[in-house]
Amino acid sequence: RLLLNQASASSDGVGTISDKENASVSSVLPSHDSDTISSMHSSSLLSFGTSSYTDKPILPRAEARWSKNDAVDEDGDDLDSLGSWEEGKNGASNTNTTTPLSPKSKKHEWLLRMNRKLHETPIGQMDPSVTPATAVMNAWAKTKSYEGASMVEMWLNRAEKESDVGNKNVQPTAKMYTMAVDAWAKSGEGGAAATRAEGILQHMNRLFQSKKLESLRPTTGIFNAVINAWARSRESIAPMRAEQILEWMENLHKSGNLDIKPDKYTFNTVIHAWAKS
Repeated sequence: RLLLNQASASSDGVGTISDKENASVSSVLPSHDSDTISSMHSSSLLSFGTSSYTDKPILPRAEARWSKNDAVDEDGDDLDSLGSWEEGKNGASNTNTTTPLSPKSKKHEWLLRMNRKLHETPIGQMDPSVTPATAVMNAWAKTKSYEGASMVEMWLNRAEKESDVGNKNVQPTAKMYTMAVDAWAKSGEGGAAATRAEGILQHMNRLFQSKKLESLRPTTGIFNAVINAWARSRESIAPMRAEQILEWMENLHKSGNLDIKPDKYTFNTVIHAWAKS
């Protein structure tokens, strides 16, 4: 009850936004305490756009057998459609027919092939019909791992580079950034992942402010994903940080940004962060 009252009350002393059109998230979110951040595995964080993640495949090949009755994995992905999609593009499937793979391994094989194709494609020549960035990012995000989150961000970085060199077929979108934030939230990397997720939101907003592209406008969804990253981190500052972001969402909405408004999920996630503290 106290939390909901705080979230709905005016935030005197928190700060206001004077320029409704150009107020950025980076000027809205309060900065962390440096001593607190240094204790949250900061060495695992990477600067956006300068990632040291490798393009080499990171998942081993699996030799487990599978049944065609298991054509949908536990994430709900239609695994047969992945194979048929690639067959349609290449004329034949690369799957080893003598050693059928399990549903999960089949998806991993597809992801590794996509990584290799991306690595082989010169910057500026990426084609979504050959390397479908959104589908690949979504599949990597569902692995719920550090490696998966790293791969999602690698693909996001590549989409940015394609856009920067003028490839009109590939444009980064708010959905892509939200997937990257969500991947870090579910990576199990604690406070480091939450800080990384928040940094991606800040980066996306700076791009939106500089390029004025509607496809990059921050929305409630990416804010919720950042709050979820903090709620999952179990850091001592997590509930306070989640509530700060909730309050700033309300301030942004009150200042005229109608694309950002706390919803039921926002409040539930903040409450969950306090419940786990």
